[in-house]
Amino acid sequence: MNTLPWLAGSAALPLLQQPVPSTEPAGPPAAAVGLVGVLGVLYMAFVVGMILLGVLATVFWIWMLVDCATRQFPPHRENEKVVWILVIVLAHGLGSIIYYFVVKRKADRGEY
Repeated sequence: MNTLPWLAGSAALPLLQQPVPSTEPAGPPAAAVGLVGVLGVLYMAFVVGMILLGVLATVFWIWMLVDCATRQFPPHRENEKVVWILVIVLAHGLGSIIYYFVVKRKADRGEY
């Protein structure tokens, strides 16, 4: 079924049968693909770094908690152990850093 019988013998028929070039780009430019790859690597490095930081902070927290629980406080400061354990448990990272500088470093130097 020929819808245009008057074009059947025409010289324009080969032009009508050629594919029309697409106006859409074939894909992203190579520079964009490279940038996405670099950003992906940087993102993964950031995620891995944050996971490692979290693990190290948790290990430090447990270390300070065990140190506080096993430390022998002077008899006149008996209640300090309970207070420091509460500070470390409730303030997590910040509490363990405060305990490290206020109690552990001073005690290791003999000042506490």
